[in-house]
Amino acid sequence: MKKIFFAIISILLLQNCISIRSCDKLINGKYYAKNNTETIIYLDLKNDGTFYHYFKNQTNEFSHFGTWEISKDGYCKIEFSEWENYNKDGVDFHKHIDGMTLFINGNSLDYTPDGSNSKSYRRIK
Repeated sequence: MKKIFFAIISILLLQNCISIRSCDKLINGKYYAKNNTETIIYLDLKNDGTFYHYFKNQTNEFSHFGTWEISKDGYCKIEFSEWENYNKDGVDFHKHIDGMTLFINGNSLDYTPDGSNSKSYRRIK
């Protein structure tokens, strides 16, 4: 019994140390940016692997779309094929030519693995 308990604890600790966890396959839905209350920014993930990214403030409105997929490298993250990133004022933007990655953290999509970046998105059901 002690060996089974030790084996289970060891596997759980190993899984935690190498940051591999099972990802929620049902991550589609609408995610809103958490950092700006004066601007509407959201990301809508569709079941068919496409997304719609929207930005609107008092003077500007931008949107674009592309494709996404859950990373196949064992980490809980989403990889986007195309991405346009808008600055705080929304006037200038640039495309990430190599795509974009957001980390899955429960109901959030985060720019950093630990969720510490204030520009993360939160799913509204």
